[in-house]
Amino acid sequence: MANELQTQSDEAKNIGDEASNDTGFQQMIKFKKGDYWCGEDQIPLGTRYIAHAVGWTKSWVHFENRTVVERRNFRVAKGEKAPEREDIPDRDEAHWPYGLDGKNKTDPWVLQYLLPLEDMNSGDVSIFVGSSFGGRRAVSEVCAAYARRAGKQKTGQPIIELQETTFSSRTYGEVRRPLLRIVGWDGAEGTASERPTPSISEADLKKAEFDDAIPF
Repeated sequence: MANELQTQSDEAKNIGDEASNDTGFQQMIKFKKGDYWCGEDQIPLGTRYIAHAVGWTKSWVHFENRTVVERRNFRVAKGEKAPEREDIPDRDEAHWPYGLDGKNKTDPWVLQYLLPLEDMNSGDVSIFVGSSFGGRRAVSEVCAAYARRAGKQKTGQPIIELQETTFSSRTYGEVRRPLLRIVGWDGAEGTASERPTPSISEADLKKAEFDDAIPF
């Protein structure tokens, strides 16, 4: 019986992975000035999703003339390590483009943390994009909690609620940042979940919009 359930779970995951590769993720969730947005639609605080921590992807994104020209993706669950900034090209700040203010040089490479979020009712999957320090921290907190739980042989993916908090910055004072507050666990002991784990493919990212992360 256990082997049959494992086979069924593996089959469901394979089907889900292939389906996501064919359709791609069209929706990106971003935190802008204290609010969550999916395209032109604002998402209310308190909205809940299943956070697929095993799909966490780190992505170095290279911009030229306000356009994404290259992405280097690293899937954390597969042990792929994202390089440090000094280990990728364009390290000479003298050759960096000017930012939107036309005065200050801006790094053409942006590090993004990508986390698949699944609507608990429809099953639709969006990608939360964390480009700022606060956004990346929000993703790391969720994934760290998942890793601690999995390390204790406990099952389930985090159920998160979109919230906000602040952190202190020497330059800007109190800064608002996203908080993906964990309110439960999908597929935990004593519950059932047939949801396959979505992954983020290169095709998904080509279809995605990263316009709010363009640094110049």
